[in-house]
Amino acid sequence: MKLYLTRALHYLLKIAVIITLVFIALDLTHTLDTGGQGMFHALLHTRRGLILLAAIVLLGAMYPRWSFGTTDVVGDMDADRQKILGAMADYNYVLKRERPGEMIFRNRSALRRLLSQCDDAITLTADGGRIAIEGMKKDVARVQLRLLTFLEK
Repeated sequence: MKLYLTRALHYLLKIAVIITLVFIALDLTHTLDTGGQGMFHALLHTRRGLILLAAIVLLGAMYPRWSFGTTDVVGDMDADRQKILGAMADYNYVLKRERPGEMIFRNRSALRRLLSQCDDAITLTADGGRIAIEGMKKDVARVQLRLLTFLEK
């Protein structure tokens, strides 16, 4: 639950920064008739603005459920460590942190990290003869396929 809330708040913060930057850009280019303060006032004191804020909060609250997932593959993290590292390197991921029974990988490419809004971490956890994979759903599916291929060799 803590991780879910952290991801939701992280996403809400990113949305708030983007909205603020758009308001600043609109104000600096004199696109707004009311100025930046008028725009924030309209956002906070009109029905349309409050509906927009509610939609943003709802989107932020649902983001972790839609975007993150967990799956697993059969394998032993200790015995298959080199195969796992090879599979992840082949997928352009590097090992950032390792604890007993857990490996955390991040994408090597700064552009890919930026495009994924820095939510690119893939966590592999030993789970009694299985390896649990956690991260963004699309990356989890790709890593699962890659690991299945590498672990069968």
